[in-house]
Amino acid sequence: MARGAERKSRGILLRKTLYKESSLVLDFLGEEGLLVVSSRLPRMGKGAGDALLYEEGQESALLLREGRAGGLRLVEGSSLDSPPRDFKGLSALSFMARASWLALPAIEGKRLYPVLAHLRKKILEGGDALMCALLLLAFLLKEGGCGWMVDGCLRCGQASGIIALSPEEGGFLCGKEETPGDALRGVPLLRLARTLFKGDPLRYEGDSASPEDGRRLLLALEGHFERSFGKKIPGLKMFMSAIDG
Repeated sequence: MARGAERKSRGILLRKTLYKESSLVLDFLGEEGLLVVSSRLPRMGKGAGDALLYEEGQESALLLREGRAGGLRLVEGSSLDSPPRDFKGLSALSFMARASWLALPAIEGKRLYPVLAHLRKKILEGGDALMCALLLLAFLLKEGGCGWMVDGCLRCGQASGIIALSPEEGGFLCGKEETPGDALRGVPLLRLARTLFKGDPLRYEGDSASPEDGRRLLLALEGHFERSFGKKIPGLKMFMSAIDG
């Protein structure tokens, strides 16, 4: 792409960062991967343009121009849909966008985009925001080589007699093994954990997670994410508040 040339694209905003006094750096995830785009600060008031463009988790159509040193600059953009009306959906999209950005150095953006776009669409259609967030975290961990072992006991490999999940060790434990005090128990919770890591997030059609089990797994997955990628996901507290109502 020659300097000054323009092209159209689309992407989900993962992060915005203030640069100098009047500019932003916008990190979009699209079909071609991560797009790092510079933009002027949005205007306020009448005639300000499409404010949704600057909301984390929003997907927009973009007109980009090649700038100096090969950088991209936003010429114009327009949001492709309206955000969720409920706080749970809004906080889920923000949380998922931030988690995606943090995991990108370890995974391929081209593989992440269709998953994030699909789960985002399901939230907009009224799907369970908690389940979508869980599916995304599981996908990020799997793609980063840090997924939980849910085919059998992580210590002995036995497939039967599974009684607990150890978030710290990263997988299931059978009844013959010593179970740590922070292990998670319960057949529904273990089934949900296996669904997250064995299922295809692109096939998710809107099923709900148990609020109690989903909440416990969300905290466990976020902790495993921090241990695996070395970074805590911003927005967890806000999302948990939305889940708790």
